[in-house]
Amino acid sequence: MLKEKLVELKKAIAEKGFKDKNTAIITAGKDIEYQVIISVLDAIQSYKDDAGDIQPLFPQVNVGQVVI
Repeated sequence: MLKEKLVELKKAIAEKGFKDKNTAIITAGKDIEYQVIISVLDAIQSYKDDAGDIQPLFPQVNVGQVVI
C-alpha cells in the first residue's frame, strides 16, 4: 500500500516543477526496528510502470532520527 500511495504522489507532483521531486526524507524514533526502515527504503526507490518498466520513485533519500 505504501508504494501505491507514493506512486500516486509522484505522479501528482511530476509536472509541478519541484526541484527535489526525487527526494524523500525518512525519520524514525529509536523504537522503530531497523528492518522496518530498510523495508521503507526498498519501497521508495523505484516502481514498475504500466508497461512493466522500472521507474525511479524517490531514489534520493535522507535519513534522520527523531529524538524523543
